[in-house]
This record gives sequence, structure tokens and C-alpha cells, in this order.
Amino acid sequence: MDRLFKLPSTTFIGGEENVLPLREILRRLENIYCNTIGVEYMFINDLDQCNWIREKFESPGIKKLSKDRKRLLLSRLVRSTKFEEFLAKKWVSEKRFGLEGCEVLIPCMKTIIDRSSEAGIESIVIGMPHRGRLN
Repeated sequence: MDRLFKLPSTTFIGGEENVLPLREILRRLENIYCNTIGVEYMFINDLDQCNWIREKFESPGIKKLSKDRKRLLLSRLVRSTKFEEFLAKKWVSEKRFGLEGCEVLIPCMKTIIDRSSEAGIESIVIGMPHRGRLN
């Protein structure tokens, strides 16, 4: 497990290092691909796009969030969940397409909008597949 292996150029798990012990390679891969988040990209035919996604997920320390960022994301998640609960109580008999199973969508969209604004995007168009959606 402590034997050193040269990392191929197709992986980003080493960061600046190109040689790691097997134990560390396994630890990093398990942390990336066997943890709380997953990513599907092997269906993408564009190698540059696949490498971009892999680099974002495999680079060491990429998933580190500050305490303030974690608090902000939690706050947005709680607000979206509370809003969903409010709609369920206010319009009990109305057909709604709720957030169940997709609670993180609202904080995610807010982050996308924030980052877009920081990048100079002036307008965003969001499509809606359902008529009469309350939330």
C-alpha cells in the first residue's frame, strides 16, 4: 500500500504531485467518487469537457468550503424548504409540483445567478415546463 505509483496525465488527483503511494491514491479516489456527491460525465463525447469536469472534481481541496459559505448554503436550503412548507399549507388542495427530492435546486440556482452576475451577465431566462406552478 505504500508503494509509489506515477500518476497518468489523465488524472488530476495528484494536484502538483505526479507520484503518490497507492494508499493515498485510493484515499483520494474514494473521497472523490465514493462520498456524498457523484458526477456522471462519461457519456460526454467531447474530451475537453470531460477533462474540465474531472479536473473540477479530482483536484485536491476543490470541495473545501469556508464556514461562511457553508452557512450561506444552509440558509438558502432552509429558506427553500420553509417556502415549500408554506406553499403546502397555504394551497393544500391545489396541484403543485413541489421540491421533494430536489430541495437543493433553489440554493443551486441562486449560486448560479450570483456567479453569473459576478461574471457580468445582465439577464437570465429560466424556462418553466409546467403551467400554473405555484412555487
